[in-house]
Amino acid sequence: MRFYFLILGLVMPILGSSGEVVVPHEFRSGNKALASEVNANFTTLAEQINDNNTRILSNENSVAGKQNRVSGSCGEGSSIRVINEDGSVVCETDDSGSTSDGDITEVTAGTGLIGGGDSGKVTLSLDASVVPPKVTASCVAGQFVASIADDGTTVCAVPADTNSGGDITAVRTAEGSGLLGGVDSGDAELSVNTTIIQSKLKSSVCVSGEYIESVADDGTVSCSKPVSASGDITSVSALPASGVVVNNGDSGDVELDVNTGIIQARVTGICAVGQVVTAIAESGTVTCGTAPTDVISGAGLTDTTDSTNKAITLDIDQTYVQRRLNSACAAGFYIRDIDAEGNPTCENDVDTDTTYTAGAGIGISGNNQIYSTSGMAIRTNFTSFSVPASDTSVMNAGSISLDIPGSGYVMVTHTGHALMLASTTVASRLHFGIGDSSSAIDTHVAALVTDDIGFMVVPYSVTNLYFVPSAQIKTFYALVQRNLGDVQNTVDVQSLTAIYVPSSINN
Repeated sequence: MRFYFLILGLVMPILGSSGEVVVPHEFRSGNKALASEVNANFTTLAEQINDNNTRILSNENSVAGKQNRVSGSCGEGSSIRVINEDGSVVCETDDSGSTSDGDITEVTAGTGLIGGGDSGKVTLSLDASVVPPKVTASCVAGQFVASIADDGTTVCAVPADTNSGGDITAVRTAEGSGLLGGVDSGDAELSVNTTIIQSKLKSSVCVSGEYIESVADDGTVSCSKPVSASGDITSVSALPASGVVVNNGDSGDVELDVNTGIIQARVTGICAVGQVVTAIAESGTVTCGTAPTDVISGAGLTDTTDSTNKAITLDIDQTYVQRRLNSACAAGFYIRDIDAEGNPTCENDVDTDTTYTAGAGIGISGNNQIYSTSGMAIRTNFTSFSVPASDTSVMNAGSISLDIPGSGYVMVTHTGHALMLASTTVASRLHFGIGDSSSAIDTHVAALVTDDIGFMVVPYSVTNLYFVPSAQIKTFYALVQRNLGDVQNTVDVQSLTAIYVPSSINN
């Protein structure tokens, strides 16, 4: 009996660490089977089965929470706005912030910069390892800046001693350098040699009517009054074609005049309305003539004439030239048309193409429901519908049916967007859900719009996992229900998908 318990003690640790079921007792033909040993085998089997079931449920929960690989893309001129859990994408038309797309294809960071790129929004910033940032701190008296960090902050330190560790052994001043002093050891004192270097002026100005005559070595100034002088100009003459006329240039007072035959005198005349200046005389007077009366507007222009004021107005021909776009469409909408005034006509961005072609292994039912024999169904041809004000009943937005070949799990995803509007006093909340009947929601997500937001386009996506015990044809429903509010809302269901995964447990 002691040997039996020793064997059992060796087997049990193996059972706790292995996924393979091993029972502690083996029965052979002719041996007596004890009830305790049989019960021990059943207990071991039950524990291992329960442990495997726990692992299976954990794996199922992990699979349900994983993001599927992105399987969709957007066309030119649009970008991905939402990535759904099943990997499908919701696209949105790109907004243009100017009337020209420009021709920049890449931004490259040069010396002192980091960042750049060849698509999307590009950011450039300073490279702190090349361009030091502005110093933002200083050290107190008796300390010195030991280092400057990349963000501009300083690290201060106290000098260990008065010896900086240099190797200067003597300080001397060269003759004629303007400095005095110098030693071979100890503290050196240097001063300026004022016989060579001028000291700072101690008196910066002289009194009115005087000028600085000299500056002493110590910076004091000597002032003097100017003496009268007759000057030494003996003649003033003008170069040919200079525009200057000299009268009496050799003696006495010299007069200078402007030669208006070369230099234009200031214009002093104006022309009447409807006339133009045709000539300007040397004296500045003007000659007027009749203004041109024929203005021809080219392509894209129109003209009107005011005969009273002789004015011609040119305007843009809006039947030929499109005015600049003056507004944009909301998210989920695209521009369908732009009128002559630049106002866009917006339309809900819903794919209306319901023409599909089935490939290998794919079938299409009469209502454009796509399915496959491997256990997958997709529907996208839903019509927009309204959720009436104050109606809280469960509404069926559409359904899909799946031919399930055997026991397993079905992951159902319901996506779309709602045009929601809250009243001035009551918020609006809708529940978007999935059910295997048209009157009960099994799981849902909620979208809420409060009274301070008003009109909004709210995207949504909800997924639920169903266990199907046997082969059958099962129908799943996209459901919507009002939870709060009394204002009518519009819902656009974009897709309802169901994917079958065989069960890993043999039934």
